[in-house]
Amino acid sequence: MTKTKIDDDVLETYVKSLIKSAEYCGKYINYIELRSLIKRFVDLNPGLDPRVVDWVGVWDDRLTYTELLETFQRNYPMYRWYSEKPIDEEAFEKAKEDALWEMIRGLDDEELEKLAQLIEKQLELQKEQKMEPAVQVISQVTSRMTNTTPPTQQTQRPVTEPKEPKITLRTLAGVPVLLEARAFASAFDTAELLEKKDLTEKAKKRVMTAIRGFPWPFGDPLEDLLTFGLGMLIVSQIRDRRVWERWAEAEAKRIEAFLNLSDNGILEAVWKDLIIRAERCGPEEEKRTGFPFKIHVTDYFRLVKGIEGAEWRRRTASRGWVYVTRGELVRLISEEAKLRILRKLETAPRVQIKLVQKIVEDIKQTLTLT
Repeated sequence: MTKTKIDDDVLETYVKSLIKSAEYCGKYINYIELRSLIKRFVDLNPGLDPRVVDWVGVWDDRLTYTELLETFQRNYPMYRWYSEKPIDEEAFEKAKEDALWEMIRGLDDEELEKLAQLIEKQLELQKEQKMEPAVQVISQVTSRMTNTTPPTQQTQRPVTEPKEPKITLRTLAGVPVLLEARAFASAFDTAELLEKKDLTEKAKKRVMTAIRGFPWPFGDPLEDLLTFGLGMLIVSQIRDRRVWERWAEAEAKRIEAFLNLSDNGILEAVWKDLIIRAERCGPEEEKRTGFPFKIHVTDYFRLVKGIEGAEWRRRTASRGWVYVTRGELVRLISEEAKLRILRKLETAPRVQIKLVQKIVEDIKQTLTLT
């Protein structure tokens, strides 16, 4: 069997060629998911040529990343698809560093220079305080790059607002239903994450907090993203619709809070990722209607079904659009996030993981639903 080495540039070229081949077959393949899947294969099967796998033939764009992984394992059981080695503290910290580094690699020269300046400032501040680990410093700086004050209803947008903002780790943690968030989190093996007692305990608390009706507070971006995934796993095993609804509602409120504090560039990137047909109004259109945004009438009435309030139903459609305020658009986006979470829970399979089952039983015994 042919064995070879593959570096990042070769991997990127190979993935792009596969995506182009898939287009000829009428298939849509997400670049991030395919690259992550092949990278996993290469890492777990050192020296093995990834061309031994028919990536395009087996790929099914209707499946989630986890389901795709299971599908490839069924078709190619002779290869390794899951890590069998328990993760230790050193390996976990390295995984965090590798994941953050992967995010930083996507920055252009100007953003890298800005990042370096912010890191330098952060390090100067740390000289007066207790020095934090390098990974935390980078995480904090990355977070601050997108942390802006709440946008206002001004008719003119800030000149400095980026046209195509980079989706950072902080954004993925703030809106964990994004496609990139799912692909990013998949780099961490679930079995390995469950070995981290602190992480599983926080995931359990996040679920219990949500069921009580409160969103989970924002913290370390990577930790937030991972506890959401573990929380989804836990909640999916509690076969109670009331629990699902409360979890989805709390997570939707958390996403709404994050987007209310994000700039318009991030907001637009999110609605496009969630395939919501919305647009920013131009200066003249905003002046004429009094609204800065508009959403397609089909999406508006689909999403507004789950929102209470007569004012949401007293709207006039104009040329296929419904005009909304920024806050209203954010509310509609969070409703889409809620629906996606519920759909994922409805289709989640049963798992035979003792630790997850124990957490589920603990939650059932601790919480009294009203």
